[in-house]
Amino acid sequence: MKILYATLVASLILGANYSLAADKPAAKPAESKQVEKAKYRPFNGKIKAVDAASITLEGEKAQTFQVTSVTKIQKDKKPATAADLKVGDYVGGRAREMADGKWEAVTLNVGVKAVGKPAEKPKKEEAK
Repeated sequence: MKILYATLVASLILGANYSLAADKPAAKPAESKQVEKAKYRPFNGKIKAVDAASITLEGEKAQTFQVTSVTKIQKDKKPATAADLKVGDYVGGRAREMADGKWEAVTLNVGVKAVGKPAEKPKKEEAK
C-alpha cells in the first residue's frame, strides 16, 4: 500500500511540473541581439553649406545632416522645402542617427535666431 501511495504522489508531482513547463514559452536563443533604439539629438546653428541632400552647419565641428523626403521643414512657421534653404539661414531641429553613423534631420525649423533678452512688456498704468 505504501508503494502504491508513493507512486501516486510521485506521478502527481512530476505531472504538475511537466504541465507547468509546457505552459512557459521557449527561451530566446542567446545569439539574438536586442534591437537598439534609434538615437536622437537636437541641433541648431547657421547654415554653412547646402546641397540637394544635406546641410552643413558652421562651427568648430562642422555638423552635416542629411535632408530627405521624410524631413519636416518649416520656414518662418510655414511648410517649406529643401530648395528654400540658403547659406546663412539659422536652423534648429532634431536629428536621428542612421545605421551608417550619419545624422538625418527629422525636423528642420528655419528662422531668425533670437538675440538677447526678449523685450519687456509695458506695465499697465495704475488707476488713481
